[in-house]
Amino acid sequence: MKKEDLHTLALRKVPELEDEIVRIVEIEGIDVSACCGTHVNQIGELGLIKLTKTEKQRGNTRLFFKCGMRALADYQQSQEIVAELSNKFSTSRELVVERIKKLETEQKELQKQLEELKNENAAYLASELEAKKEGSFLYHHFENRTLKDVQALTKQLLQTPDTTLLFAFSSDQKVLLAHSGSEVKCGELYKELLPLYDGKGGGGPKQAQASFSSSENMNAFISAVKEKITHA
Repeated sequence: MKKEDLHTLALRKVPELEDEIVRIVEIEGIDVSACCGTHVNQIGELGLIKLTKTEKQRGNTRLFFKCGMRALADYQQSQEIVAELSNKFSTSRELVVERIKKLETEQKELQKQLEELKNENAAYLASELEAKKEGSFLYHHFENRTLKDVQALTKQLLQTPDTTLLFAFSSDQKVLLAHSGSEVKCGELYKELLPLYDGKGGGGPKQAQASFSSSENMNAFISAVKEKITHA
């Protein structure tokens, strides 16, 4: 039809074409579109057609597909991935998914056991560190642990009311300040001191953390925090 008459059709998108005559492809009751693809003499010339996925959109179903050499390349890639997984798991291709599901179950169980061991270890360390407390204040420098490693320990120690913790970590040069009842406002204290020691971080009234570019800056910051807390 003529380009000037396209407005009479319910096109999803009016094409930007220079030709005055436009070819329209209609699937009655489903879609009307301007033809902008390669024309073939017969459908067989398209070769392999592979539907890759579908998704719902505005009450309709959108289809995603590949055809010709693209479909063949996609199939070959999928075959190579499945074959490699099959070799890794020493199983047939048909059982690869089942093996992955089994590994996921085992991983969840191991993670559960790890969390239980972390909690047990935290309880043991907590009893040791309690002996180091000076009144309600506890400072400890961890050489081979990260802040993330001692989350359970921190939670365990803060179960005791009126406890203030100052933990330093050499491995990632971070400092944690937390309490379970104190006049110290952790976030405000960090905001005041961090610019003086090239530190980055912050937090709320009961907990704050920061990282430092050097151990010298971290240690100087720790001394300043201790001074503020002990004279609060």
